[in-house]
Amino acid sequence: MTACLIANDARMQAVAHFLHQGPVALHILTNGQPWADVQQALSGADALVLPIPTRPGKPVLDGLEADALIALTRPGTRIIGAFPAPIQAGGRPVCNLLEDAPFKRQNAVPTAEGAIAHALLKGGKTLSGSRVLITGWGEVAKALAQRIAPFGAHITIAARNPQARMEAAALGYAALHLPVTQPGEWHYLFNTVPAPVLDGGVLSALRPGATLVELASAPYGFDAAGAARLGLTVLTLPGLSGALFPQDAARLTARALAPLLKGETS
Repeated sequence: MTACLIANDARMQAVAHFLHQGPVALHILTNGQPWADVQQALSGADALVLPIPTRPGKPVLDGLEADALIALTRPGTRIIGAFPAPIQAGGRPVCNLLEDAPFKRQNAVPTAEGAIAHALLKGGKTLSGSRVLITGWGEVAKALAQRIAPFGAHITIAARNPQARMEAAALGYAALHLPVTQPGEWHYLFNTVPAPVLDGGVLSALRPGATLVELASAPYGFDAAGAARLGLTVLTLPGLSGALFPQDAARLTARALAPLLKGETS
């Protein structure tokens, strides 16, 4: 198996280091390499590993977006990455780590811990006694709740799925339906849903100085600019695990990539 891996940030460079210890012949692609070498590597690759995550409209190598690089690979090349939105692969097989349940669960841990750390640094209030709203009930939301609860915060979970709300309530959290239309005096809000779930009325009713943490991808869960105009503290933190904990995130990513680069299915 021969693979190309794009490594323009600390996380992907560390991933390359971990994968070099395995049996796969790995070509590391970074900005500024001779273009003829890049084309040759891509044309001979059995797999192409794109940046984690790969976001629509964002260049991945020398100003080119993912689809331009994919077009340089062979028809059967396996395209691997973490894709919040569908990717144009021209019929090539796609492996999306965001559909890998163990990877999502493990990656949620550094994301949650980093989000809490950022919120506390900017929020100016301890979690003890704070009212906290978490929107969504996926892996990141669960990891947030598990880590916030021991500090004595009053946690509310907002989710669309009735089963999710029942599960949250069984764990001792208050539960609301999404989208949130009921104003609440929350100190901290963590959004994990990539869709509008907090309207302007809810934002305007928040207590002064409330801290909103956006962890989802576009189109996001709330109007960040509108919240800022209301005097609320807004933190937009996409790709947090890789940015804050590149070594830990790289180990998790390399562990998930290893079987895929051996030809196993996700």
